[in-house]
Amino acid sequence: MKINRVSSNNSEKMSKSDSFWMNFYYLLVLYKDVFFLVLGGGVVMALIILVLDFMIPNELKNIDKETTMKLFDELQQTNRHHEAILLMENKGNAVFNDEDNDVVYMTKLSDSYIHTGDYAKAEKMLLDAEKLRKTKSIDAQTLKEVPHIDKFMDFSCTRNIYQFYETIGDKKNQLKYYKIYRDFYNKFTAVADVNELIDFGLQNSEFAQINNDFAFDYDSIVVTSFTDVESAIKMMQNLVDSVYYDEAYNNSFKLKCLNKLIGWQLDNGYVTNAYLSIALAIELVKNPKTFDDYKYLGELSDYCYQIHDIATSKSLFNRYSTYLEERYGKDDYDYLYNYVRSFRYLEAENDWEKLIDELEKYCNGMRRKIATFMPSMTEVQRIFFAEKFDMAYNYAFHILSTHPDERLAKICFDNVIFKKGLLLRSERQIENSILALNNSKIDSLYSRLKELKVNLIYLSVSGKKYTNKTEEFAQEAEHIEKELAMQCSDFKNLNEIEDVDCYNLQSKLSDNEVIIELVEHDGNLFALILDNANKVKYVNIGKKSEINDMLHSRIAQIYHNQSFTDKIWSKIAELIHDKETVFYVPVGFFNQLSIGSLYNGNDEYLSDNYNLILVSNPLTIKDKHPLNFDSKTTKISLWGGINYGNNDTTTEQIAVRAAITRGKSLRQLPFT
Repeated sequence: MKINRVSSNNSEKMSKSDSFWMNFYYLLVLYKDVFFLVLGGGVVMALIILVLDFMIPNELKNIDKETTMKLFDELQQTNRHHEAILLMENKGNAVFNDEDNDVVYMTKLSDSYIHTGDYAKAEKMLLDAEKLRKTKSIDAQTLKEVPHIDKFMDFSCTRNIYQFYETIGDKKNQLKYYKIYRDFYNKFTAVADVNELIDFGLQNSEFAQINNDFAFDYDSIVVTSFTDVESAIKMMQNLVDSVYYDEAYNNSFKLKCLNKLIGWQLDNGYVTNAYLSIALAIELVKNPKTFDDYKYLGELSDYCYQIHDIATSKSLFNRYSTYLEERYGKDDYDYLYNYVRSFRYLEAENDWEKLIDELEKYCNGMRRKIATFMPSMTEVQRIFFAEKFDMAYNYAFHILSTHPDERLAKICFDNVIFKKGLLLRSERQIENSILALNNSKIDSLYSRLKELKVNLIYLSVSGKKYTNKTEEFAQEAEHIEKELAMQCSDFKNLNEIEDVDCYNLQSKLSDNEVIIELVEHDGNLFALILDNANKVKYVNIGKKSEINDMLHSRIAQIYHNQSFTDKIWSKIAELIHDKETVFYVPVGFFNQLSIGSLYNGNDEYLSDNYNLILVSNPLTIKDKHPLNFDSKTTKISLWGGINYGNNDTTTEQIAVRAAITRGKSLRQLPFT
């Protein structure tokens, strides 16, 4: 036996150290084979990973169809629908080339388009899938294994289109495709049974789960409601009675039927019946059997809130939020709308601090998301996300008018900046601006930039480790963006949209300058004021209804009425008395008013007291350039107050000249 001896002259500390290293040495001697085996295995694994890494293409265009499909499925399963769309769109013909699974993947891609709000492309993809299905025949072997699969595919394909139109509320096309898929359904059920298809892997479809005629009956009742809602209510009540206590039907379908019934009952004054239906629905969701039973809880939460059962509504909302976290991406419409739902509970509880916190996070997140995805968004996507942003945009104004707060004023100010900039930007506008430069080098740079952005998304899911070119591509993209920003102002503004807020603008203002956002929202008039020293100030001007009588006056009276000017401007004037230059941004009613022409008494107008500069987009003040105007050499003709044909100046001046081809009549613009 080996005995470790430590000299008695060594300190206790040294003895422990020596003992540790000697024991470690003998451990290596005893287990050296195991050590080298593990080390060798690690080296071999590293080499294998390295070889595989080299085999994975660096760029999206070089991957094959099978790999594309696998990546697409992975992106969809992890709710990365925007990236899934870019992947499929950039592979193009390499993916869809008339093979057997094309219809399936077209349908999957349409689902991603729906998630991101690109309804135009979702519709096209579904219609293309239907067209392809008509031209393809099922092979004999498959028909032998699963008889009548072709009829079911026709039915399924057209019902997908019907459900798409139901999602977007297009009743005309919904009715059209209901009739088409109804014919396919009748042909299929005349010769086959859904049970034949379950072994074919279709058990996840709603039709196969329900395993009867009730899915078709539900759609029939919905279509009936277009022309006879009273009959539809009775029919849906009968359907609910038929399926509610039958274990053969899943809770998700039962709740779907109940939600539709409750909505109709509330909309048509059957409040007592709606209470009973809501009670049945709540009882149903107490013991969910599967996670998918949570799918319709958000809608049920809305109905509970509508009948003022706030506690139950909030409980359902929390459970639905859990479902969305698991099954949806944060860009999805359902996820975003549910986030907005949370505001109503915080408002009801008067929890203003948390409400403002949540509102700020949501607005900031939406602005970042839109700005990040802007270069690759389609027009439809941009409109979709702008509408989702509008939910919080309008709600922030609503809260500000009832609960003024400095932080909330800043949120509203930043939202106006963002929205004004957003409305002026589009991918088409940027491309047109670049094309207008007539510079082939700039054209190729922009094309390369779009390619790089797609490849960066691909590399994030490719699995490459050692040879990943993410950093290289990102640096190249940054370099191109800088060069494009120098050559094209529209591109420059696009990339600034994310970074600019009131504090960025504040630093651009001098001591004698101020920015004022004049806002009309839901009948409330107010101003948001920013200078280079203070936070955003909120000024409550009042209700538009309070000045309606003044607005009905003749134009000369409106712009020569000091009382009207005082109502609009007096509170603002108190806060900007030391300012000379006023950049003002009109919203709503203020777009119709000539601020500089408002009478200020003593034969003076506001334009005599301030250097008023109207800006449609506050970003423009970042690059202020004085106008070079020489009154000696420049001649301008100004025309106003034009009479278009009606000599009666005591009534609204409406033209009666039939020869005007632009419309039936011309009239004066209000307040001009």
